[in-house]
Amino acid sequence: MNIMKQLKKYLIKHSIWRNGLINKQISLLKESFIKYPLPHPRIIHIETRARCNSTCSFCLANYNDDPREDLLMDNNLVDKILSELNEIDYSNRISFFNNNEPFLDERIVEFIKKARNLVPKSYLELKSNGKRLKMKIILEIFNAGLDTLYISDYTDTKKHSKNVEKIMEELKFIRRFKGHMVAQSGYYNQRILIKNRRLTEELGTRAGTSPNSKILLTALDQPCFRPFEMMTISPEGVVGVCSEDFFYSTNMGNLNKEKLIEIWNSEKYTSFRNELINGNRNVHDACAKCDYKGFTYEMFNEYGILS
Repeated sequence: MNIMKQLKKYLIKHSIWRNGLINKQISLLKESFIKYPLPHPRIIHIETRARCNSTCSFCLANYNDDPREDLLMDNNLVDKILSELNEIDYSNRISFFNNNEPFLDERIVEFIKKARNLVPKSYLELKSNGKRLKMKIILEIFNAGLDTLYISDYTDTKKHSKNVEKIMEELKFIRRFKGHMVAQSGYYNQRILIKNRRLTEELGTRAGTSPNSKILLTALDQPCFRPFEMMTISPEGVVGVCSEDFFYSTNMGNLNKEKLIEIWNSEKYTSFRNELINGNRNVHDACAKCDYKGFTYEMFNEYGILS
């Protein structure tokens, strides 16, 4: 495939070719952030252990390539983060994962329980590869207060792994996780969403860290809204602006020394946002090597911008 075909494929994938380089929805989203005070983060990723047990070739966190030290977030830091979210009456997504497998942290059920008690309005989600999952811990973590569990079952075939197949069979007889059927669509609002994925998928460049990325196609001069919606927190308390930033190199501050909301509203974060909303992907080395499209359709919906 030549370079132009690859470029076209990329642009179509990210809805840029079809809608023009600056489509109406992106322009409206940009206007909303310029016009109104910045809301609290829509998504807060808390990585409590820097470790994964999969071999996905598109991610540097795979256990064959992972250069990180196996770090655990201190319990006191978890308590501090949740207490500060309680102070601001946080009511959006808390994701106890980032570039890791959350169930490798044996404290994960305890953390979900604390989050549910301290931040009762929050939406608690986990994403797992399913390798360590058993029905016992699934029940425990939902009883602790989890809202949704996503299982990406990465295999080298088109079939589910034996462990995930077993979970799927057990789930057939548990109505609790099907949720309520939406009459118009005929689908259940399932609380456990399982998808078969390929270990050798080629996704994005992941800010230049993807081991199997064959071509670097940056998002040209497209604005990126990630720092307007997301905060990522490393096991050491370092705050990054995006889950694509594997090494937290964007470093907006350290929660061991500063308060979460102060970092979010800091001059440094604001300056970073201003550069990316205007399409300056050279504001940071990680952004310059990133081909993430810069927005999600969920953002359009939540801010009332129809696609």
